[in-house]
Amino acid sequence: MSIAMNKLVGTYAGKGRDSGGRYNWISFRGKNFFLKVYTLYRVNRDDEKNAGTSSAWTEQLLWMKRQQKEIDGTQNQTMENQQIAQTERPAPDPREEVMRSLAQNIQEDLRKGNQVIVMGDVNECCFTGKFNAKMEELGLSNIASPYVYRNKELRSQNRGSKVIDGAWATSLVRKHAVKAGYAPFDEGFMSDHRGFFFDIDISTMLKQRNIILEPSPYRRLQSQIPARANKYIATLKYLWHHHKMDRKCNSIQEYAKSDKPDVELLTTRLNNVDNEISQILRCSEKGCCRVGRQATRDWSPKLARLIKLERQKAKDLKNLKRCQLKEATVTRTLQIKFDFQELKSIRKELKKAMDSSEELRKIHIKELAEEKIKLNPNKDYQKEVKQLLHIEEQRRVAKAIRRVHKPCHKTGLKSILVLAKESYGEKQNEQDFDHMDFDTIWEKVNTGNWKHINQWEQLDNVTVIEDIMLKCMQKHFQQAHGTPLTSTHWKKKLQNQDFVEKIRKGDLSELEGEAEPIVEYFQEIHNDASTAQANPIEYSFEQWKSYIQNVKEKTSTSPSGRHYGHWKTILMYAPSIFAKLYDITSIAMAHEIMLERWKKTVTILIEKHPGKPYVHRTRPLHIVEPEVNAIAKLVWAKKLMQAAER
Repeated sequence: MSIAMNKLVGTYAGKGRDSGGRYNWISFRGKNFFLKVYTLYRVNRDDEKNAGTSSAWTEQLLWMKRQQKEIDGTQNQTMENQQIAQTERPAPDPREEVMRSLAQNIQEDLRKGNQVIVMGDVNECCFTGKFNAKMEELGLSNIASPYVYRNKELRSQNRGSKVIDGAWATSLVRKHAVKAGYAPFDEGFMSDHRGFFFDIDISTMLKQRNIILEPSPYRRLQSQIPARANKYIATLKYLWHHHKMDRKCNSIQEYAKSDKPDVELLTTRLNNVDNEISQILRCSEKGCCRVGRQATRDWSPKLARLIKLERQKAKDLKNLKRCQLKEATVTRTLQIKFDFQELKSIRKELKKAMDSSEELRKIHIKELAEEKIKLNPNKDYQKEVKQLLHIEEQRRVAKAIRRVHKPCHKTGLKSILVLAKESYGEKQNEQDFDHMDFDTIWEKVNTGNWKHINQWEQLDNVTVIEDIMLKCMQKHFQQAHGTPLTSTHWKKKLQNQDFVEKIRKGDLSELEGEAEPIVEYFQEIHNDASTAQANPIEYSFEQWKSYIQNVKEKTSTSPSGRHYGHWKTILMYAPSIFAKLYDITSIAMAHEIMLERWKKTVTILIEKHPGKPYVHRTRPLHIVEPEVNAIAKLVWAKKLMQAAER
């Protein structure tokens, strides 16, 4: 069995096993190659006369015989010929067959340019046996040989006399090996074998910059938590008053209402005030709560009690240092010293509880099971405990999966998978062939079934990734190319200013011979200059207030950090400040000013296949400011649809 943990999870690429259950493998994705780790068990020497009916040697022998019968049957041999072939053919040796099968897979991996690690129990000396010779023939060497002193006394099985457990790896893996060794018997776990370990600098070898596993973005401010909202509003009001924001907002309003205000000056002043407000809001959010270390621990009553006790004792000690006691200074100093020692012991106990939080959680679950048994004595205690532990394990696994599949927004795409040069077949031999050309890539992945392509190359060069993904997004957003108005004929016409002016004035004489839908389209959009009216977008205070009340707070928005949590909290606890924020927005809309904050958009590319960032399989999402989102909904979702219905 192979288990991947921690940073390796982000590079997981696949797994598999031998059809006979003799070995399994797990694959990890590196910068320029895949690392494949094999785990095997090679049976003891035996023969059909002495082997037991249920031994591993016998089971593998019977499986190989069944496989050979199926092969003979597919070759359409008669029963008589099959019997002759079986009598003349020597009995297969499970030890030799597993070596042969494994060697074939390793040769295929090496041909593809992958790196290989083989580890397991080979039931012979790992330094001088046939298996070691076979691995060296394939180009793999023993990882333990430079670190383990080979003498006759060393043995890895308590009933044996030799080292039968080991690991072999290709030269690149060996280069990044840090250390290796054998643990004492029964060290860490009860077994008749020694524990074997080897440390490899995975981050250097795989160059793990493709996927960083982090928890999802944490918003400190949440309007539905009163304690945080009150702290946020207290800090916000203090900073708002300290920076004299009311006076600045009123000054801009008076200037905007004056006769013919300078638009450039008004834009500069609006941007300055808007940036200052953004800084105040972000600073207020930082002080509304702490992100505790206990957030990732398993909850239990003992851990919760110690956390509460540690916070209370730290608060009492802080107050004791500040207050002016009537007692003598010596008494006060002794009291502080005593409380500090008590706080130190509590924190020491809390650290132990946090390290063993999983065990404390299991104890708590058993106590819950006992309470259930007291209420219903007919229930089985062991069954109840097993059921609760199973539920707890499922929750822990689901939490880990969510953490893997929902990475932090700061990470983004660190690498992409493009088609390897070998996947193009004979086309790669053509002169001036470039497999990194995006048009070549796009043509290949959009013809036939791309899932059948097995050879992919990983890129982590930021410049190359940006260039390829920009072209990919252009293809994605130009999917209407090929419709009538995107043809070369219409591109030339629409670039002709005389043609555009005639259409604007209602002269459709040049549309003779064109398709009827196109003529109707230009008739509808023609805009006579004499009746043209430029009406700025109007968004009333009640509309904006209703929009903020109804929008979901958890919706991702605002590259500047002014997410919906700010707006909802300010609307609930500080309506006067909310009105000032609306005034800034309304002035910008009335004078058709685009604030600098509104111009910034973050495009997030989400992998459609988690862990496999194929170049053509990403989902783009655009993160914009709340005001821009609200205006887009008002204009496109409401007014445009209402006009279309009329």
